[in-house]
Amino acid sequence: MKKCPYCGKENENDDKYCSDCGANISCVVVEQDDANLNQQNNSYNANNNYVFNQQQAYYAGRYGEFMFRMKWYKFLIYFLLFAGAVINVISGVMALVGEQTLTSYVQNNQIIIVKYKDAYFQYPGLQALSIAMGIVSLLLAGALIFARFKLANMKRIGWIVYLASDVTSAVLGLIFQLILGGIIGFESISIVYSVIGFIIALIIAYAQLVYFKNRDSIFF
Repeated sequence: MKKCPYCGKENENDDKYCSDCGANISCVVVEQDDANLNQQNNSYNANNNYVFNQQQAYYAGRYGEFMFRMKWYKFLIYFLLFAGAVINVISGVMALVGEQTLTSYVQNNQIIIVKYKDAYFQYPGLQALSIAMGIVSLLLAGALIFARFKLANMKRIGWIVYLASDVTSAVLGLIFQLILGGIIGFESISIVYSVIGFIIALIIAYAQLVYFKNRDSIFF
């Protein structure tokens, strides 16, 4: 068993983080007996098989110090980034095959849904736009998965890639809407809502930048 040096909770040998306080315990030696544990935690053993990584110890301490303020970080790595990647994959596949909704209207008390592929013949360039949107969505899904695993390992590049993906998604989303308006006519799309969504996405991205910059010392 691994005993957390911060809260005293005993964890499984393979655990990297304490199940109670969330501290990084990857550098903690599996507990054998008190005398041997103290010796291993403070020195090299006779065979030079154990190396105490001071950098890991430092960041483990910082991790424990800030973990109580990392609820958003936990939400990101355990749910939001996975969910975002799945949504982007689904959206990307639908865009590649033209299954996403272009517009809808009511006719004879029925809702008629027009998909992208239904309008390819009518609007030149619409299929190319749809394929481009699909490729971008799949690339963003890959970036979110990359960011998730880097963040889980406390790598600074993780939150940088995550925020870059968010901003890229917002910018390209607005650009695609403008191109779509040029193809089918701006009267057919809600450009105002697209601009509002773009501004909100930038505000959220900035708030998250502040969040991670305030906790930057625990990343490496």
